[in-house]
Amino acid sequence: MKPNIQALRDSLVDLFYKIEKGQIKPPTAVEMNNAAGKAIAAAKLELEYLRMKEKTKGLTVEFMEPVNNP
Repeated sequence: MKPNIQALRDSLVDLFYKIEKGQIKPPTAVEMNNAAGKAIAAAKLELEYLRMKEKTKGLTVEFMEPVNNP
């Protein structure tokens, strides 16, 4: 299954409950939360890039373009 925002949100809620129950130590939770934040930031950047491309009639930034793997 490919991760999506709902799966990420569910995972973060699960993380919260595991912290409450003492099943996950706070330093581990911090790292997991940090990784989730980076995934969200990357998705926001991608959306902003797509808006920019639309406004600039197709101007692209190579780093932001998907890689076509044969």
